[in-house]
Amino acid sequence: HNHPSTFTSARKTSLPSTPNESHPLRDGSHNHPAPNTMSLIQSRLDEHNLTLPPPGAPKANYQLIHRDGNVLYLSGHLPIRADGSMVIGCCAPPSVIEAAGEGITKYLTTEEGYEGAKHCALNLLSTLQSYLSEHVTVAEGGKRRAGDLSDIAKVVKLFGIVRSHDDFVEQHLVMNGASDVL
Repeated sequence: HNHPSTFTSARKTSLPSTPNESHPLRDGSHNHPAPNTMSLIQSRLDEHNLTLPPPGAPKANYQLIHRDGNVLYLSGHLPIRADGSMVIGCCAPPSVIEAAGEGITKYLTTEEGYEGAKHCALNLLSTLQSYLSEHVTVAEGGKRRAGDLSDIAKVVKLFGIVRSHDDFVEQHLVMNGASDVL
């Protein structure tokens, strides 16, 4: 279960294929919630005391975001906090953490891992917001505006790697940190 980084994420999102195309999943026919606005998204972030960090750069030889038609693929996001520090360590069960005490290995509780996954998701959103504002224009009310997070129709897939001790079995609870943000 040990991986070189605490978390990496890949995310596939859908955009309208043309600026005038409506969001197919927001037309009410599939019982989806009403469309988000950027102010609603920001108020939800504020309500949970979350802030989008500045968009980061790739940490290796890959692209953070790739567009294929109306689908965006994101990859290589790490649990970097808004202050630039990274959540590092290995998720482990309480018995392992207690037995290790203050050692060389930094073990994380499930809750600490959850917080790291939240930071990965915030970094994904930051990359998306940056890309949309720079590369996407949307026709709205006869005018054009820069794209923003409200233009994302849905998240198709969220993939994460949780660096874990062999006895750790709560990876799904750690990943909820990312899912809960998205």
